[in-house]
Amino acid sequence: MLHERGRWRIVLLGLMLASGTGSAAEDGALRLASGLAAPAPEVLQTGRCVRYEEGGAGLLGHSPPFWLEGEVVSFRREQRPWRACPEDWRTQARLQDRDALLARERQLPCGFADEATPAPFEVVWVKLRPRRWETPWARAWASQGRLYRGLYLDEPLRPEAELEIDARLLFACRPESP
Repeated sequence: MLHERGRWRIVLLGLMLASGTGSAAEDGALRLASGLAAPAPEVLQTGRCVRYEEGGAGLLGHSPPFWLEGEVVSFRREQRPWRACPEDWRTQARLQDRDALLARERQLPCGFADEATPAPFEVVWVKLRPRRWETPWARAWASQGRLYRGLYLDEPLRPEAELEIDARLLFACRPESP
């Protein structure tokens, strides 16, 4: 099921970024895990409905309560230099506030390489036009995710806006029920 596949991609990407895991290539370079290295092809189709979800993880059969759906306007590929995550990310359980979350997001993607040689990698950015969304409003959610009070990070969600989101975080929308 596409919905479940997308949710697991987000969970795995978050775990990988938080723990710094990846597969080491023969030359010792840190690489993204093979299942996360490329976005799903349907996410890169102009005009396609794509979805980003967060929250609800860990509860079997519980759908994510917060989401964003939009139409793909375009996409671009970018070679990014590998950056080391700050050392305190290993022990930091929760971010203190929204500003700390935004500061962390500006540093992503990054990783922990205790013994691997860092290497550049490709990131695919999807530019999308938001169509529908559900974001948390409770203050307790301010430092929990990218969606908060009608925003994606610090960008307002409105139909005429265009957001750039890492394609690995997106998946195709579910078909509408008749």
